[in-house]
Amino acid sequence: MCQINLNQTTILSINYNDLGNGFTETVSASELHQFLEVETPFHKWIVRRIEMLGLEENQDFVTDKTVRKGILSREYTEYHLTIEAAKHISMAERNEKGRQARKYFIQVEDHARAEIPKLQAKLRQQQTQLANLSDALLGNQPLWQNISRYTIMGLKRHEIAKLCDVSGDTIRRHRQQMEALGILPAQQQALEWHHE
Repeated sequence: MCQINLNQTTILSINYNDLGNGFTETVSASELHQFLEVETPFHKWIVRRIEMLGLEENQDFVTDKTVRKGILSREYTEYHLTIEAAKHISMAERNEKGRQARKYFIQVEDHARAEIPKLQAKLRQQQTQLANLSDALLGNQPLWQNISRYTIMGLKRHEIAKLCDVSGDTIRRHRQQMEALGILPAQQQALEWHHE
């Protein structure tokens, strides 16, 4: 949950809800109702706004039953509005608070749009790292298993190389990769380096 301060005294929370096609940013309709200082009771106001704007459940909002605690605890329906739906409802209020909320939601959307390329780049980087790790583990698995086993047994690099029928440099190179990936236990690595 992300909280943004709109006017130094009131905070609207941005949450994430699943609308059936993945998680999306949402706003509590009851918090928006309170921020907009609407005099109509919440349960009447939200139903009217949904009908007036033609909003659709599981596309523009989701609902859940919530128990409001207090002197008289009671169950009520909470509406979680998409940012777009909250923006439309705010504009429909046609007052200063509605304009403030609309401006805020536009900023939230702009911020989200600006983050998308960064997140996509990070995802591509992680996918590349995962592919490299996968290739390394699958392509070198038998050798790596032997290097790990012989290292744990206390054998030196040249002994491992002879048993694996590869050069000492090959063992060194693979051990460095294994160390970088955290596959070879650190204490075993340190022990082995001291013995060579």
